[in-house]
Amino acid sequence: MVSRLTAAVARCLLDLDHIAFLAEGGAWDEVRFPRRAGGPGWAYRLVASGVRVDASPAGQGLVPWAALAAIADAGMTAESAQRARALARLTWETPTPARLGRADLAADAGREDTDQAGRAVVRDVVDAGIARCGGEQLDMFDGAA
Repeated sequence: MVSRLTAAVARCLLDLDHIAFLAEGGAWDEVRFPRRAGGPGWAYRLVASGVRVDASPAGQGLVPWAALAAIADAGMTAESAQRARALARLTWETPTPARLGRADLAADAGREDTDQAGRAVVRDVVDAGIARCGGEQLDMFDGAA
């Protein structure tokens, strides 16, 4: 099972560049994360052993790097790796119909389409990784109406 905090950190921190880097064969210990806030309600610090979350919608605590690596590794498929690489290349290459096609985008796709597709790939990889790691652990209050 993946804790709610670990799942939330994976969804907050992993992005297209990380997934594409790993898809290219990059080593997890070489992945670099920005030292930025994760959005409203988030406060975290990157420490040697993982991500120390001081505040988040899912609580606080330490999320080990190994847990994030396990989620990314478990969620990566050959198809998601190929798409992540193609989408990441579009951030530094001029979009052409052929390059857009390699990313499964229409020939007239714009930046917004590319960004949306990149977020979708990351979401799919993270969600699949969480599922393959046993699913997200629910609080006793989750699902209560």
